[in-house]
Amino acid sequence: MCWGGRWAPGAGLVAGGEWLRRQPSQRAFASVGAAQIPPALTAAGIALMFVSVYAAFVLYGIVSAPVAFVLMAAVALAAIALSLLHGPSIAFLGILGGFLTPALVTTQTPSALALFPYLLFLTVAGLGVVRYRAWWPIAWLTLLGATAWPLLWFAVSWHPGDTPILAIYLLAVLALFVLVRHGFPVPAPADSWLTRLGAVPQTDRLVWSAAVAAAILTFVLVRVDGYEAVSLIALALLGAFMLVVARREANLDLLALPALVATLGLLLIWHLPDIINQYGYVAGAAGWRYEL
Repeated sequence: MCWGGRWAPGAGLVAGGEWLRRQPSQRAFASVGAAQIPPALTAAGIALMFVSVYAAFVLYGIVSAPVAFVLMAAVALAAIALSLLHGPSIAFLGILGGFLTPALVTTQTPSALALFPYLLFLTVAGLGVVRYRAWWPIAWLTLLGATAWPLLWFAVSWHPGDTPILAIYLLAVLALFVLVRHGFPVPAPADSWLTRLGAVPQTDRLVWSAAVAAAILTFVLVRVDGYEAVSLIALALLGAFMLVVARREANLDLLALPALVATLGLLLIWHLPDIINQYGYVAGAAGWRYEL
């Protein structure tokens, strides 16, 4: 069977799921669970298309890595779009498949310029669904995927020239999570920060998590980049953005705190070895016993 024949059953299941969703008879059987049949067929079709492309790339060598990447990414984005019709389970499948695609389809020369714009586009798609459907588990899955990939990149594929790409990506991801907060009810600020801490809404928890993740990743970026100018500018821009959000958004007046902690930590680590060495030299010259 040719590869097109392997792809066709998955597309047929997706089409069948959409056809069943449009049938008036679905409303008559919703009480006995028949309304779950279209999402189930759609999910099965999407999974089958993922597996077909991956098998064509890994097992049979029919398609190249770039073609397999594009096809799997297209399936993931199609799943996210179909989730608006079939429910959050399809969005979960699309987001998960989209973030796993770069790990499944690898090349000998990974490129940050190819990977991170794709991840940013996938983040936009995932948060777009959240914005219109308020499916918060999808937002948390999107945050996990969007922040896990930079850590993996630092560990496996980092090159000094990647700094501007990572800096723009991290700032853009944080901005997207701040934007998705708009349009949802924001409670009035509490009288005390203890009361506020105990009643943080879902939207604010998401923004805070994104801010902490962005601060940690920028901290790692500055460290691996050796405190070069571009990474330090990225840290300054992140802090400035958090400060602006903290000044303008209700209940987020402490949002600049993660960037402040990251900055102080970087400064401490940057100068602490020199301070220790200088102290050890002075103590030795004075005849004190000093052991590091």
